[in-house]
Amino acid sequence: MKKFLLPLMLAAATVFASSEKSGVISKSEHWTLNGSPYIISDDLLIGPDATVRIDAGVHVLAGRPAVYRKDVPQLDAGDSFAVSIRVKGTLKCEGKPGNPVVFGSNIDDSETCTWYGLILDAPADQAQFAFTEIVNACTGITVVRGRPDIHNTVISGCANGIRVLDKTAPVVANCILTKNESGGLSVTNANPVVRNSIIAFNSNCGILSDGKSLIDMRYNCVWNNGDKSFGGCDPRLGVPSKKIDNKIPADSYDNIIADPIFAGSTADSLAVEKDVSLATDKSRAKNPELLSILHMGKSGDSLAWKKRNAKYKRWVLSCYSPCIGSGDPAHEYANGDGSRADMGIYGGIVSDDKKAGAAKSPQSPVEPSEPKSTESPKAPLEPKGAVSR
Repeated sequence: MKKFLLPLMLAAATVFASSEKSGVISKSEHWTLNGSPYIISDDLLIGPDATVRIDAGVHVLAGRPAVYRKDVPQLDAGDSFAVSIRVKGTLKCEGKPGNPVVFGSNIDDSETCTWYGLILDAPADQAQFAFTEIVNACTGITVVRGRPDIHNTVISGCANGIRVLDKTAPVVANCILTKNESGGLSVTNANPVVRNSIIAFNSNCGILSDGKSLIDMRYNCVWNNGDKSFGGCDPRLGVPSKKIDNKIPADSYDNIIADPIFAGSTADSLAVEKDVSLATDKSRAKNPELLSILHMGKSGDSLAWKKRNAKYKRWVLSCYSPCIGSGDPAHEYANGDGSRADMGIYGGIVSDDKKAGAAKSPQSPVEPSEPKSTESPKAPLEPKGAVSR
């Protein structure tokens, strides 16, 4: 497995003095940039009465366990040999667009499964992730209790992305689960809600279920996940049954089955080459005089130049992406400007204006726009032994 430690993570580690954490946190704490990176030297437990707030830009790096801590319960055999962060209290990861909270490893030769990951074991929605990146874990997030809110989060380079267990019902919205070895999302005896997320390029499986869990999965993009994108799920998931805008294949639940096309990717470059609305690249021109008319003005003014030479933030969607404006049309998922949600981590961002508008007229929500497809998604099948909410 290739190294997946983010260069940004290593850079941040040299800017601020580090802080070491392990054992049980029994009182509330606020982790700031001044203390970053936070080095988790042994298993860490956020106690039931504690709240840990983590600011944008903070890096939390786990190492190899030095001792076996009896005061932090182990989830399974894997947890006993790798450092984990277990949450029984409240965890609030308050990242921002382009400045996420990052969880990873401080081991120089970092590869998949150098630390265990985050274990969410708190009631209700006491664990909240916003603009967070999780890398190099055995399982990025394991949900064993409650209904955590995981949104605008990237989990990559792990053995497993998110594992959902034991009658839990996390909400996974506007996330990206990609390049994980076993799969993006694993569900056992649980009922997760998945919206506006991109599950793509995982080595083995996109979503793996036990065959009886009810996964409320609508308006996502699932693409190119190793052996299969869906395993043990509702048989209608991932089966093209319609075309959005007469061109984008989707299943009965409006999950797109197409390359998400991130800006700067190979798919993005190919889309530019096929775009007949763009003027020909000057280097390929056979008639320079004609091309000078098409490229009037400064070189940086043309649409073709901008599309070929733009600098993009990580995980930004290309302007050719089918995920733009294809998210859940419900107002609660809308983009910050009120438009229909984009999929991925930059979609569904709630702006201050949107919050203010909601506060002024709570009884008059904005009506959602109509879905791009005219077909209404059918209710999911309820297999025998399904878990009820």
